[in-house]
Amino acid sequence: MKKYILFLLFFVSLTVLSQRQMENLDRGIIAIKDKGHFFVSWRVLGTDSDDLAFNLYRKSGAKKAVLLNEKPITGATNFVDIKANAKEENTWFVKTVLNGKESEASGSFTIPANVSDKQYLSIKLREIEGYTANDVSVGDLNGDGKYDLIVHMTGKGHDNSQTGITDPPIFQAYTLDGTFLWEINLGKNIREGAHYTQFMVYDLDGDGIAEVVCKTADGTTDSAGNVVGDASKDWVDRDPDSKTYGKILKGPEYLSVFDGRTGKLVTTVDYIPQRGDLAGWGGRGGSGGNDTKGNRMDRFIACIAYLDGIHPSVVMCRGYYGRTVLAAWDFKNKN
Repeated sequence: MKKYILFLLFFVSLTVLSQRQMENLDRGIIAIKDKGHFFVSWRVLGTDSDDLAFNLYRKSGAKKAVLLNEKPITGATNFVDIKANAKEENTWFVKTVLNGKESEASGSFTIPANVSDKQYLSIKLREIEGYTANDVSVGDLNGDGKYDLIVHMTGKGHDNSQTGITDPPIFQAYTLDGTFLWEINLGKNIREGAHYTQFMVYDLDGDGIAEVVCKTADGTTDSAGNVVGDASKDWVDRDPDSKTYGKILKGPEYLSVFDGRTGKLVTTVDYIPQRGDLAGWGGRGGSGGNDTKGNRMDRFIACIAYLDGIHPSVVMCRGYYGRTVLAAWDFKNKN
């Protein structure tokens, strides 16, 4: 009887795994030129069979594509191409091989002729005076199977333990070839600092387009000028003699979802958990048990998790060192 139960559980686990809602990505193939050789790598997917192998092809100029590997590649997803002519334009792509059968795989990468060695990709960012690029996340924002970049642009910021006025956090989105997509300004009622703005980027509803999810407040403005809450409200403590100068310890807090393709606001709900009793977020040591200055209470982390084993959920976490509260959200039908 126990053997039958174990077999049933194993079968159910495989079924659930096979149904997991994943991002719809291409093979993410990329190449870099170094000392006249080309290092090529590509993506393994979570849905791939353990027995999957790859054939790597290169098309040089107008010539017919040639197979580079002698036998299907297993155990790795990279290859050093030492025969490519750097004086020609070269394009690499892979095909999958399963049970001896070759199949097409989406994605390719091209390096123009006569380019200099460079072990990285670089794109030009749209400048904002006083701002620099900070954290970056990735997601397929336009449904082409390729990862795009969401850049957290930061101006003047302060840690939770510090007082002082900050600049509003700003998000910018780009494709990997540097095409600018959109910009979101979180506004003056979201403080800038390493602990404040955690932004999740993932295809939450399975439509092929990643969503962007983060904490927002009155005055947050999307790419089309749509405003969250009341833009006239200013909840920043602007008294320079205050022990909480520059902090935002009152006013409504929201959780908003933005469309990855356009940067437009999709839906907004009240943020959980609320601030509540500021002193209730303490802990041992430091100002634990007596933290009314928005230090531990205004520290945030976040993640994406498959809590039911099938669908991705957003998990937002508030509070360090003392009280910590996590809230999980699903995104379906634009809500």
